Amino acid sequence: MLLEWILVENGHKATFRFQEKMAAFQKPVQFPPPICNHIWLQERLVALYSKLEGLRGTIIHDRHFQTFSGQLRVSTSKKGNIGPMVPLSAEDLRALSVIGVSILRYVEGTWTLDAFMEKRLRHLLDHLAHLHCEPLLGQQPPAFVSVWVYMKEEQDIKVDLHRVRCDVASKRPNKDVLFDLQMVLVNPAEATARAFRVPWAMIANVSGLYAVALEDLAKFECPLPVEINVQQIVSDFRES
Repeated sequence: MLLEWILVENGHKATFRFQEKMAAFQKPVQFPPPICNHIWLQERLVALYSKLEGLRGTIIHDRHFQTFSGQLRVSTSKKGNIGPMVPLSAEDLRALSVIGVSILRYVEGTWTLDAFMEKRLRHLLDHLAHLHCEPLLGQQPPAFVSVWVYMKEEQDIKVDLHRVRCDVASKRPNKDVLFDLQMVLVNPAEATARAFRVPWAMIANVSGLYAVALEDLAKFECPLPVEINVQQIVSDFRES
């Protein structure tokens, strides 16, 4: 329905003939944002639309499908010709559902296709490569974590992001990990601590040292987590 709406938005007449719809996609089509910014996404959405057409028709119009333990087995059934059974696992069906719902939310603007969500889409589409038959994107499963760094409060803050990345990678092997940098800056002299949350977008392209002036961190300041014992970490810094 999304792709057929896109065709109508591009000035094509609504039609029930699938071949006419696919022919329209062979010509330049303007996709809505954010799909328009990602050729890999356009290609795989159109490929899924094309490859699954016969299976959709069976589920809507016929009874040549079975379900068992979360798996769907369905055949194309056109003009009396029954094709081979195609197994769709519970993971396949979940990936299709997540992709479909997510794309609709991104197009209508209620969700944002940020770096993590983009990687998630790429990974799900790789999982469905046996259905859309497009080349693999090579996307590892994405993960998002918060990295906590405790430092002495100074005018110039420096964090070794290379070390942080290596540490995160060792704890999450075979994952494409994104992270927010949660900084706790301790002032031992005044027995105080402040927290700052630097979002991934600010450090994604920093592979070595992340250097920032204390005054420039102000926009990232956030409440200290209630579980942090300020007196204890102040004591630890005084002893170190």
